[in-house]
Amino acid sequence: MSAASSPTRSTQDAALSSSKSPELKERKPISLDSKLENRLTMKDLERLRSSFMVEGDGYDNKLSLTKEQFCEALSLLLKKGTKEEYAELFDKIDVTREGTVDWDRLASHMLLEFYEKDDRVKSTQVPQWKDIKTLPSPHKEVVQRVAYLKNTNRYIAISKEGCVSMWGTDLKPQRSLKTGTDTCKTRDLWVTHFVPLQNVNKIALAFTSKEIAIYDLSSKLEFNCQYKVQGLNFTPLCLDYWSNPDNANEAILVWGDVGGFVNILFFNSANIALFERPPAPAGEKQEPCLNVQLKDIISGKYKNATYTKYEAHVEKGKGEWVRAVKYSHYLECFISCATTTTNAVVIGWMEKHTSVNQNVKLLKGGQPAKKGIQRKFEFNVSQGVNAFGYNENLNLIATAGVNNHVLRGHMASVVQVQFISARAQLISFSKDKVLRIWDVQLQVCIQRLAGMFPKGAEGN
Repeated sequence: MSAASSPTRSTQDAALSSSKSPELKERKPISLDSKLENRLTMKDLERLRSSFMVEGDGYDNKLSLTKEQFCEALSLLLKKGTKEEYAELFDKIDVTREGTVDWDRLASHMLLEFYEKDDRVKSTQVPQWKDIKTLPSPHKEVVQRVAYLKNTNRYIAISKEGCVSMWGTDLKPQRSLKTGTDTCKTRDLWVTHFVPLQNVNKIALAFTSKEIAIYDLSSKLEFNCQYKVQGLNFTPLCLDYWSNPDNANEAILVWGDVGGFVNILFFNSANIALFERPPAPAGEKQEPCLNVQLKDIISGKYKNATYTKYEAHVEKGKGEWVRAVKYSHYLECFISCATTTTNAVVIGWMEKHTSVNQNVKLLKGGQPAKKGIQRKFEFNVSQGVNAFGYNENLNLIATAGVNNHVLRGHMASVVQVQFISARAQLISFSKDKVLRIWDVQLQVCIQRLAGMFPKGAEGN
């Protein structure tokens, strides 16, 4: 049974029970705010505080009460609750079983109670969706990704054929253009993925021509290519970028490819230049785009960038396509996934306190490495994983499984997942265009949306 159908069944069962039993029909429903703590008003709390502020032997020489005194005092001060509720409240406050309660401990308990209630409300809040709108689009092929650009406060979308569109926060189109590369014909070229480089106001695009182009976004009118990383061994499929919030010069660009490898570029002066430019010949202008050969980075030609890679996804001796990749600074590791049962999700752990400008090497079998990546862990998932999401606060990885499972509920392959950190919720979307919202802590589906998304290529 799907998670979404469980509440419906519970409601039906309750309705049947009520019709059979007159006693249940007459019983009053239990209020969500039935707890004494939730029924107390600001005036009640002020009255309690004033009563505790007299001289006594509690914290800060203020009044401290035994259980019997506490129940008697609340009976006189409050016009709500019973002595049983007061006694229960006392026991919840006196967790150390000291036998007395003062205002400081009462206030601490109330604050904790309010924080927990606020968290519960946030986690179970269901988004109120407006009517779906169809926006005019210049894209002729599948949109590979939509991303928010912090520096310019707008959205960018790039489709497979290389069409780039910019959108305002009001979702009105601002401009569109076509990008490409001179290494192959436009009709033979696909953009596989892109990632914003937020701290340096650039964007990196992965092409099927086995190159990664980095464009400058500083100008609202121009979309200039500044660097092209060429000579990759395999076609890049997915990208991720991280910059150090404490040192903007330190950054990591990571990509997964069709050969099953996770490739990593470490930058140590990103704010100055990702790659140093050689001086232009006398009397000649410097080329606007610098072509960077991967073999030159490996050989150490560029002092501000280093490269490493490790084999992450292999099945039966053959490299499998890396579907998604991410660097987690919190865990100091790289996470990647593939649509294979064996090593569907792989975590490559970095050595603690490794500087980003160090050359790194991954050793198999968990053997210690001198620098950088130290070991890797592999997770097997039946039929593999299309994508994943990682939440730093919850320290959880959610996978979009080919076998329909995030949590039980989807009837088709899950193609994408995304955490809503502020609410401890998870959004998942499946090939049959069903979107589900999950409460992560309770692990139940709290909303299901279907039949509202436009028809198109399956899974896109």
